[in-house]
Amino acid sequence: MRKELELIKIIEKYLFGELKGDDLKRFEANLAKSATLQDEVEKQRLVMEGVKNVSVRSKVKKAKKSFKINKWGWNGLIAIITAGVVAAGIYGYDAFFGDNTTSENIKYELNEEGTTLWSEADEMIAPQFYTVNNDEGTVLQTDAGMIIAIPDGAFLDELGNPVAGYIELEVKEALDGESIMLAGLSTKSGDDLLETGGMFYLNGRKDGKTLKMNPDQPIIVEVPTDEVKLGMELYHGVRKEDGGLDWQDPKPIEQFLIPVDIHSLNLYPPKYEQGLASLGYGSEGKQWKDSVYYSFGGFGASEGYQTIPTVLHPSGHIPNRAPKGWELDTLGYDPFEDETLIADGINEEEAIKLGYYRVDTMWGGALEINPSKVQAFWNDEFQNTLLATKEFEERMPFIHCVAKDKVLDLYVHNLDKKMSTVDSMVVDYLGGIEGSWGEPTVADVASDIEHGKLLFQANCASCHKTVSYSTGPPMAGSKMRWEAFGEGELVYEWIRDNGALRSSGKSKAAESVFNQYNGSAMTSFPTLSNEDIDDIFAYAEWDALNVLKEAKDWKDLNEAYLIVLEETGYEFAPEEDSEVSEESDLSYEGTEELDICLDCDIEQLKAKFAEFALQNKGRVEMSLKAVKMLKKYYEKHAKVYAKAAEKVQKNFQKELTNATNKYNKEKNAKVYEDIVREGQNLTEEIDKNLDETYKQLGIPRPKVQINPKGPKYTIPITNAGWNNIDRKVIEGTIARETINVEYEGKTAEIKYESVNVEVVDRDAYDKVFVYLLPHELSSFQRITKRTEKGAYTENLNEFFQYDLVVVGYKGKAIYLGREQNVQSQSYTMKIVETDKGDLKSVLHHTGKKSYRNSLVDDMLDQQSLMLQEAVVNKMEDIVAFRQEMMDYIFNCNSFATSVMTDSVGVSHAM
Repeated sequence: MRKELELIKIIEKYLFGELKGDDLKRFEANLAKSATLQDEVEKQRLVMEGVKNVSVRSKVKKAKKSFKINKWGWNGLIAIITAGVVAAGIYGYDAFFGDNTTSENIKYELNEEGTTLWSEADEMIAPQFYTVNNDEGTVLQTDAGMIIAIPDGAFLDELGNPVAGYIELEVKEALDGESIMLAGLSTKSGDDLLETGGMFYLNGRKDGKTLKMNPDQPIIVEVPTDEVKLGMELYHGVRKEDGGLDWQDPKPIEQFLIPVDIHSLNLYPPKYEQGLASLGYGSEGKQWKDSVYYSFGGFGASEGYQTIPTVLHPSGHIPNRAPKGWELDTLGYDPFEDETLIADGINEEEAIKLGYYRVDTMWGGALEINPSKVQAFWNDEFQNTLLATKEFEERMPFIHCVAKDKVLDLYVHNLDKKMSTVDSMVVDYLGGIEGSWGEPTVADVASDIEHGKLLFQANCASCHKTVSYSTGPPMAGSKMRWEAFGEGELVYEWIRDNGALRSSGKSKAAESVFNQYNGSAMTSFPTLSNEDIDDIFAYAEWDALNVLKEAKDWKDLNEAYLIVLEETGYEFAPEEDSEVSEESDLSYEGTEELDICLDCDIEQLKAKFAEFALQNKGRVEMSLKAVKMLKKYYEKHAKVYAKAAEKVQKNFQKELTNATNKYNKEKNAKVYEDIVREGQNLTEEIDKNLDETYKQLGIPRPKVQINPKGPKYTIPITNAGWNNIDRKVIEGTIARETINVEYEGKTAEIKYESVNVEVVDRDAYDKVFVYLLPHELSSFQRITKRTEKGAYTENLNEFFQYDLVVVGYKGKAIYLGREQNVQSQSYTMKIVETDKGDLKSVLHHTGKKSYRNSLVDDMLDQQSLMLQEAVVNKMEDIVAFRQEMMDYIFNCNSFATSVMTDSVGVSHAM
């Protein structure tokens, strides 16, 4: 060790109070008499104070940015460097100094390379030791804030086998300039001076022996930094004889993204939660918000899906409906997968042999992100993927703004790629480029199609056409027909040597095709590769798409076109007299007219995703197999959820219609019943009032005589002029106002005076009804008038005796109060809960016996109507709520408004 560094180390111990006994006495004696030593101590004190301040500031800042390093197979010192180098640390390196060394920071004699050569950094940086179970994955955080993710089996023995049990992990780190300076670390690569970003050292041992790192289970290291700079590289530290380090073998740093809990992300449309809050639902939990959002997955499904016939005959004819007895579940992803074609004993395999083929409905490009697609990935299946990152959350509002499912699909279908790569695909897509989205380019696809066209013309055209039947079946959709048997890969063997494939007995599809064409053998093409055959299929599908774009109606299409439609997801929307512009033979129709929502400018969106692409965000490591499985899961469940949501909406609409119809029917019946009852009461009361009036006037009441010419009143007239006693009585009775009639000096009077009824805690009940029970009439009367203060009021006939009944409802509970022989005055009624089975007994001696049963029936009918009305109102509230939420969920308001009234909700959404 250099004398300068040894002196710094002694001064540090002195300043830290670690010098003891004779060492402390000797140092203080030298300090007292040496001005040079005093100057060095002061300099070191200032340096240490500066380091302390830097450390405090770093802790306060707690920067979130980091470099994530993966798949480095070195055992040794590592540096992260920008502008040529990043000083990052000692990575995967074995031991420091052996037990016989004088350094307190060296534990072992041999380094990771099995030599005794150590650097000054090895001696100066204090180690951190962790005990790690190599059989289980572990994540730990170092003192300086590095995150180290160690997968199971990360360390191997000398034979390359995973080490069992616990191992010792040693970590050293120098991540800031002060730490690097104090450790004597150089930031040079050869003669080039490098900008440091931090240095670290990792090493694993078991029983003191150095372990190897497993290249198939790489350790991931996240190094904190205030700024992630482009061009960072990782250097391996090589020890030099003079105790220094030379940074060599630079490798680019891939910024792996760190997944978080996918349920912690906000992937809703940008204004969705704002909309909920504005409608009073801002405090609801995520599960409720998810339920409401996903319920819109079936929104516009009838408009958004192109529904095509589900059973097709091999002749290419599309029947108007499936053969008798056939039913089909349309929720599946692939034909005949996870579902049953029921046909009077004919199973799927037999149906295929008969030549029937099924094509699902498809989402047809509605102008929004389908919530069912979000539901298909916002779940535990997609934990630890590109979608479970804060970076994807940052992009999701703009994906919603683009309002095209295909943009979302790009991220879901490319989970193994860097985020920035997918961002670039989106930029290309928004620029009108269409194809396989980041796989082959448009030019590549055109080249494949050109090659396929030449191969088709040379080998296939004599027996096949691309989209119609000839000697053989259409070429378009051939592979998909084989995939329906679960034998998609065998189609290549069939084309190269169909006889050998049939003889092997391993292909049901081969037997089916052979029998379907009466044992006619197809010519074999042993020289065609899988790629050649794929190019032929690509040409056939391209040709089918061109015909498809010219089609005016479904009737113009045969099986091959529809299979291509299924495979490509082409949005078929033919218009009458549509014209297809002439393109070069292999243009591949490379552009698509994009419908972007009115609030979002396409150029601004392109610029935003270009900005994302320039961030050069990395990826989340996962296998290609997992990517394919999740892609299939996503596609299948997006359709399942959309269909399920659509089904819920249709059922809800049916329930709403049925509930409304039932309510209206029973309400109308009740209205009619009330009209009859009230008419009967009025007739009876008029009759009694006429009797009383004529009685008071002392003249006989005219009698109604019935004759063939119609009813007449016969009244003796003794005075000249107009006479109309009955009319005045009738008008007064209808108005329930006091009646005064003068006749030949006599006066008849029937008084009507008011009764007022106040119900205690009226507003606590869903509904309240007040009944008058006149003893002189054959039915009850219901008070409907209210005073300004809310009291129920009605005018009583002075010649009638009335009882009073008040009934209130709280849901299914009934509350009752009664008063007998009421007068023209005010009453305050308190009602109490009563079992509906006891109503008749409670009303005993109230009103007339003849109509007590009808009174109870009316009370129960009113409750039934109230409950039905509550259901209908609730459902209509849901519809209104969903109409309000449309603008917050779907960005394209013009589209949303046009079909908003057709959308309904789910009963659990509110």
